[in-house]
Amino acid sequence: MQQNQPKIPAAVSPYVASRKACPVRQEALYEEFILWSAMTTPQRRQEGVETQKDFALRNGLSERTLNRWRGIPAYKVRVREIWDRWAFGKTSNVIHAIYMSAMKGNAQSQSLWMQLFYGFDPRSKKKGNEEKTVEFTVNDVRFLIEQLPADRKQTYYGFLRDLYHEVDQVTEFRDVEITEEFSP
Repeated sequence: MQQNQPKIPAAVSPYVASRKACPVRQEALYEEFILWSAMTTPQRRQEGVETQKDFALRNGLSERTLNRWRGIPAYKVRVREIWDRWAFGKTSNVIHAIYMSAMKGNAQSQSLWMQLFYGFDPRSKKKGNEEKTVEFTVNDVRFLIEQLPADRKQTYYGFLRDLYHEVDQVTEFRDVEITEEFSP
């Protein structure tokens, strides 16, 4: 890949202001690996180096070395900076495409538009007429009953014992002793 350098604009240079001393012995190859890692699949195909294994073979490196380089904290930061610079100039076109698709009725584009500009969160919507449910554990119920006056405690513990016995008779699969289960 040394002879056939990828055509990456100067604005996407791996040499960023925040760059500290290179943490590897083969600095030039490390920098090239960062550039290669930031390439899209079509760019990698065009260079004839589609996989990390291909990159290692072409440059006389082991895949283990490349994996070690990928583990360097600055590696991901540097690749991300290249992506951000590349994407920045394209963002307005993407937003326009989302808008055009949304205006044609594409529900995914409409949802994405709402997420981008209005903070819409599709995960928070209710599905159908479902209501929010609240789940209580036995200890939650005990805590609530314990807040009641003594006569009301006995009443509700009695309801729970009756309910438990009825469910136990219907299902007939419990071997649990019930006497202490719902006692104050």
